[in-house]
Amino acid sequence: GGHIKIHLNADIPVQVDGEPWLQSPGDVVVLKSALK
Repeated sequence: GGHIKIHLNADIPVQVDGEPWLQSPGDVVVLKSALK
């Protein structure tokens, strides 16, 4: 697998390299190529 998929059922606080935000329900996909 070249990716990780996370399914969110509720709002969740997220912070990635900067300002935090409230992520609404849905899918978050992390690509292996983005981790380099």
